[in-house]
Amino acid sequence: MTDDGSDLPQFPRWKVALAVALPTTAVCIGAYLWYRHRKRAKQPQIPSKGPQPEKSLSSATQSAAFTASSLTTTDTPREDAELTPLEVARGSKNKGNKFFKAGKYREAIDYYSEALRICPIDEKDDLAAFYQNRAAAYEQLSKKEVDEEDCIRRVVENCSEALKLNPRYVKALQRRAKAAQRLKEFEMEIGRA
Repeated sequence: MTDDGSDLPQFPRWKVALAVALPTTAVCIGAYLWYRHRKRAKQPQIPSKGPQPEKSLSSATQSAAFTASSLTTTDTPREDAELTPLEVARGSKNKGNKFFKAGKYREAIDYYSEALRICPIDEKDDLAAFYQNRAAAYEQLSKKEVDEEDCIRRVVENCSEALKLNPRYVKALQRRAKAAQRLKEFEMEIGRA
């Protein structure tokens, strides 16, 4: 003890700093995590493709095992169970995804269009995903079609609709920018001709 007139024990400065900094840091981290959790709960989520299945077969074996009959069969639940319009729309999207993976882009577009017709208007994230999926199918179709320019215009239109519904949809924004660049190239070629 020092002779400064106080009966309180003297602590080294590092111990005092540690005693103040640790609880303060813990409170700040807790407040940040709480804020982030609340912000994430309020923020609309961008739809994801869900968990990826494990690949036990080689890609060649998987593609050989994938037949047209697997595309036309539906994975419908029992008939006595009623599905909501959103569930039906998601089912159509899933069928479209099967056709897309098989390279049957016209059929995929049909199913994505069906999903858009069925989906309730208030399900903005799902609608944005359906528009974006249809844009992806048009993008792939443009690589095979004679009227490539029309397909690219449809990519831009569908991505724009997706972005109206979800302005933070990065995938749609990137796809639209890439398609807009291709449209510029078409216009430049027409100008030269």
